Amino acid sequence: MSKKVCIVNTSLVSLQDLKDLFAEICPEAEIFNIVDESLLPEVRAHNGITNNIVSRMCAYFQAAVNAGADLIFNQCSSVGEAADIAARTVNVPVVKVDERMGREAVKIGPKISMVATLESTLGPSIRLVENTAKKMGKEVTVKRCLVEGAFDVLFYQKNPEKHNQMVIDLVKKEAETADVILLAKNIDGVYDSDPAKNADAVKFDSITYDEVLKRHLAVMDSTATSLSMDNHIPVLVFALKDPENIIRALRGEKIGTIVKED
Repeated sequence: MSKKVCIVNTSLVSLQDLKDLFAEICPEAEIFNIVDESLLPEVRAHNGITNNIVSRMCAYFQAAVNAGADLIFNQCSSVGEAADIAARTVNVPVVKVDERMGREAVKIGPKISMVATLESTLGPSIRLVENTAKKMGKEVTVKRCLVEGAFDVLFYQKNPEKHNQMVIDLVKKEAETADVILLAKNIDGVYDSDPAKNADAVKFDSITYDEVLKRHLAVMDSTATSLSMDNHIPVLVFALKDPENIIRALRGEKIGTIVKED
């Protein structure tokens, strides 16, 4: 018997992305949505959650249970702390979109850059990471990185391409101070041709930036490659499918392909 998952959304913009994600990782689940687009404007107006928002989140969670949900998924970090309160009022598991992010970030290292498109998201997300670190017995320093204007581009202008590029540009800037860039992709490294089309494609254990550009290999876009070259930052390309690869990479274990200078 399939399980029912209710996704509580504050926006319509991510409905299809989440539907596709659940279809990929949990195809047997039956998904239904509760959407309230008035939540985010209220969070922004008050720079945080209000009693009214908490009350509505509790009502939505109860409605999800009444509809037969076996699990509730909270889509928005800005109302994450309201979701924590609402979770205590229902008897089904509640998963927040940024929970796994917080755990993985703390595992990886003590210096974390938190990138968000809303000021109201930064506070809850940073507190989530700090509380996660405390539970794990670790100390972290979290840097606030707000992508100014990106939310309005996505939410009001309905321009996800421009929004995504604004986020990418800020992440690239943050990467300038990194010791290494971990690039998770859908394949396990860099090949001399597309392994999905060529069964004889050869994987590189190591390759130089110049060779990547010369061979026109689709590792990352040319701007990101040039940024890494200019700042002398190696890039480790590895498979996203296995989340433990991030930990293996940080331990120095041999995975994927390292892209570096000569």
